[in-house]
Amino acid sequence: MFKCSCGGALLVKEVEPYPLNLSSLEKLEYERKCKVECPDCNNVLEGQKYD
Repeated sequence: MFKCSCGGALLVKEVEPYPLNLSSLEKLEYERKCKVECPDCNNVLEGQKYD
């Protein structure tokens, strides 16, 4: 779990989907990004590592 600069927990709001036509092995190695939001201060961070 990651914490916001205000001390709140960052919650995952959106996860980047896998690109089309990836094999199962390629999906395991692909590093997806996500958007996270702090429910306490409504701070939104994009491009955070998900996998």
